Order: sequence, then structure tokens, then C-alpha cells
Amino acid sequence: MRADGERFEAEITVPSAREEDGRAIGFVSTMRDVSVQRRHQRELERLARTDSLTQLANRHVLQEALEREAGRRDTDKRQLALVLLDIDLLKQVNDGLRPSGRDAVLVGGGPEAGAHGPRRGGLARVGGEEFAWLLPALNADEAIAAADRARAAIASEPFGRVGKLTMSAGVGLRFTPSDGDALYRLADRALYEAKQRGRDRTCCHGLVRGDGRLQRVI
Repeated sequence: MRADGERFEAEITVPSAREEDGRAIGFVSTMRDVSVQRRHQRELERLARTDSLTQLANRHVLQEALEREAGRRDTDKRQLALVLLDIDLLKQVNDGLRPSGRDAVLVGGGPEAGAHGPRRGGLARVGGEEFAWLLPALNADEAIAAADRARAAIASEPFGRVGKLTMSAGVGLRFTPSDGDALYRLADRALYEAKQRGRDRTCCHGLVRGDGRLQRVI
């Protein structure tokens, strides 16, 4: 703490002080203010984990969480849901717009979708117009309901000159412990099916108890 009461981050070294014959006679304490360096380091770490356009978590953060949650070995198996959300036909809609038009949709659309999801699931941008939620301990109905709330939020208000847009969703479900990459493939397959079936809908692929196949379309 400085004399004026302001706190700061410091690096302190305390090497021993010795006589010429090596006999210890005390210590030399040196304190160095490293506040600026630490702030810079934290900012670099934040940037490495943040999508630069939307300021949401990036794919690296999602992958870390996916590996961690999918690998959990709880006493009772629990269901893990991954929801992939993709804004429909945004590339075609933006053919006549500047890149800033597309960016505005992504900046507004991603957080808007995330605001309607479960508190336990952070939203990440995983590429292009695609976003993802990792939702631990949610069953199929709950995960589908979360995806549908996000889709309804996107469709409810126009995005400036772009107008109204829709969103497709793919829900993947597995029980832990599991393979995170396999869960991502299930969600991706469900999203692809939602697009193939006409967009603006939610599809769900996964496993239910007893290893029975789950395939649901809304």
C-alpha cells in the first residue's frame, strides 16, 4: 500500500546479506511496483480468450469447458447438452451490405441470444455466424427450450436495414463421462439437419438413458 492508501501489485525479493566470509548478517528487501505489467498480462490473457468482434468467449474457451465437463466422473451420470446456434442466411442477406452490417448483426445477435439462455451456460462464438452454449445437467426438453428462447429473441426484432432474421439450433446430448468431440459432432449434425429441414427450427440428437437413440425435431 502506498502512503496515500492506494493498493498496488508488487514483486518482493528478500535475498540474505552476508559477510565476506559467508556469515549471514541479515536480509536485503527490494520491492518493485509491477501493477502496469500485471494489468497488461491480464489484458493479453483476456484477449486470448475473447472473440474480438462480439466480446463473447471464443472457441478456445468453449473447447476447454467441453473437455472439462465431458470428462467429469460423478457418482451418478449426468446429462450434458451442447447447443449450437446459427443465424440463418446471413451471408445472402448481407450481399448488398457493407461488412459493418453483418458485424452489427453478430455484435447484437450473439449477446441477445445469450441473454435468454440458462445462467449456468455461457455463450461463445465459435465461428462465422455460429454460437454455442455448453449446458451441464440439462435434459433434452430443457436444452431445446433454451434454444427456442434464443431463436425467438432473435426473430422478435429487426436488425436495422437487415430486417428480421431467424436462427437455427442443433442440440447434442450425452451422459458424462463422455467424449467432448463426439458431443460437438452430435450438436453439429443436429444443426445441419435443422438447416436442411428449412431452417428456423431446433433439432436434437443424442443419447438417453439405456443408450437409446434420441432424435427430435421442432
